[in-house]
Amino acid sequence: MARDAVAYSELWFELAKNYSNGDSPEMAIDGSTPAHFDIKGTGVDDDCHLHRVCVQIVDGGITPIKFGGISALGNGLTIKLLDANDVVLFDFLDGLTVKRNSDWGLLSGVDNVAYAAPADDHFPVRWTIGGATGGWGLSMAGGKKLRFTVQDNIAALTFFRIMGQGLT
Repeated sequence: MARDAVAYSELWFELAKNYSNGDSPEMAIDGSTPAHFDIKGTGVDDDCHLHRVCVQIVDGGITPIKFGGISALGNGLTIKLLDANDVVLFDFLDGLTVKRNSDWGLLSGVDNVAYAAPADDHFPVRWTIGGATGGWGLSMAGGKKLRFTVQDNIAALTFFRIMGQGLT
């Protein structure tokens, strides 16, 4: 039976964090040595489901062939689902990586339009996982985590963060 509303206590919002670097959510880093950012359902029950991932990139001179406003990445960003032991369960890019702003379209379809501004531009991406799962979302049970791995120096970006949204 469908529900009309969800109680706030059932909502789950979590920034992707680098748990090996003080739980930092700031992804504009030097990832020349790969850095992992995880969304893992911290503090929610074992039955949480990830429905949407929102990406925010703020930088000057954003175009489809760049990453933010910097040159396209050499290695790119990986996006994988891992189990509690860091074993890869699923590669959301099927072996590819996000190297350019336009690559986000592989996940989000049309929900990735750059907004120009006088100083820094804004490039939001809305990846609706629930749309690919018939509305159920991605189960994060058993200690699963959605891992974004930065493999290039992207410290020059003004701002880069990712947030997961779901239900418990």
